Amino acid sequence: RMETNTEGIYAAGDICTYDGKVKLIACGFGEAPTAVNHAKSYIDPKAKVQPMHSSSMFGK
Repeated sequence: RMETNTEGIYAAGDICTYDGKVKLIACGFGEAPTAVNHAKSYIDPKAKVQPMHSSSMFGK
């Protein structure tokens, strides 16, 4: 979820740590949308957390 120990505050990249974290910039790029999606869900509880990547938007 990328939520910090402060409710409603989310983190990604170098600022956050967790067991098994691989400290690569590519991992930070993956953490950012996860944090944003959960922050949006926190602000608007009716919002659905939707993991998505850009390539899923093509070919439909």
